[in-house]
Parts: sequence; C-alpha cells; structure tokens
Amino acid sequence: MKFKNLSVKRLFGRVARLYQIMQENRRLFDTVAQAMSGIVYAAEKKEIAVSVDCPEDLAVSHDSKWTSEALFNLLDNAVKYTPAGGKITVSVVLWEMYVEIKVVSEPGKGSEFSIMLPTK
Repeated sequence: MKFKNLSVKRLFGRVARLYQIMQENRRLFDTVAQAMSGIVYAAEKKEIAVSVDCPEDLAVSHDSKWTSEALFNLLDNAVKYTPAGGKITVSVVLWEMYVEIKVVSEPGKGSEFSIMLPTK
C-alpha cells in the first residue's frame, strides 16, 4: 500500500468509505436494549444490579450498530470491573445539542463514561 504521498484528509476519506456509518433516525431505546442484552448474563452471575433510564420514544439520528457496539464495550467493562454485588446505571439524557448515554458503575474508581450523540 502506498500511503507516503497520501494526505491525511484523503486517508480518512478512504477509511470512512471502508467503514460506512449508516445514520438513521431510530429509537435510542432499541439501541440501548441491544447493547444491554450482551451483558445481562454476566451481570446476573456477579449479582450486579443493572438499571436503565431511557425514554422509550426518544428517536435520534445514529448508527445503531456502531452505537450499540460502543455502548456494549462500556457495559462489558463496567461488569468486569464492578465488584460482585455492585450496581450499574445507564441513563439517557437529552441536552440542547446532544443526547448523552451515561454508564455509571458503583462502587468503583473512574467508573463513569458517556457516549454523546449530536441532535442537530
């Protein structure tokens, strides 16, 4: 592969075409549910309580596959690093310019992470 004379902008353009993001206006609740389904068993096994606060009717333009995968990674790490009997909370908050999906695990250090999705 020849990347020597390829500008950074053109390189990112090529990468973007390889990994096309398919943004559609979809219910965020369904995307969160998809991510949650991957950690339920592991959380139950460690007796970790998981709660979700997400409006069912909130629709936002996003790529559900990539957003679900990113959220699953945050949740998977939360389960791995939350002690048995702990708690994981997922909350979805609509701000003026974006929607925040926040994952908080208790107890734990550095246990709060967010995904931001623009609304405009």
